[in-house]
Amino acid sequence: MRVNESPMEATLQGLAPPPAARLEAGHSRRSGGSRSAVDSLTLSSEAVLRITSEALEAEFGAKIAAKFDAAGIDLSQGAGLDWSPEATAQRIFDFSAGMFEIWKSQNEDMSEKDQIDTFEETIRGAIGEGYGSAIDTLKAMEVGEEVLSVSEKTMSALASMLDDFFGKLRGGDGPGAVLEVDPVAD
Repeated sequence: MRVNESPMEATLQGLAPPPAARLEAGHSRRSGGSRSAVDSLTLSSEAVLRITSEALEAEFGAKIAAKFDAAGIDLSQGAGLDWSPEATAQRIFDFSAGMFEIWKSQNEDMSEKDQIDTFEETIRGAIGEGYGSAIDTLKAMEVGEEVLSVSEKTMSALASMLDDFFGKLRGGDGPGAVLEVDPVAD
């Protein structure tokens, strides 16, 4: 990068002109009296948007990667994970159920029944909200029914795990309250 060169100029130097670009030949005096065969490069608005988008994505992606690195999160570890509905539900369940001891310690003034009830309400509400947001995002991306079906299977497996967990916390062998999620609601 030259001194006083903007990051955008440096980015643009590394990109080949898109097919929509048009060269305008001309001559002008540059410092030192040298002449340039090409004075300007006129790009279509699509090309400008693509180049700008690529530059921003690279910059934004680098910032996100730095945040994950600072938090000690290695995204490459997710590449070998089992992404089946059951395995995904198990990871969500493990994380959620693992928070119960913290919940209890933060709510020692509540009865055990109230601790369980409020924790269940909080966890099921958060999971339902996250699921709703994920479904909205997937629908906006127009991913298709196959992906939405996998999401529904994941939620069904997770609901069953939560039912068993809360049922056992309450001293029973059966499921607790059923998580109600309408995956096709808009």
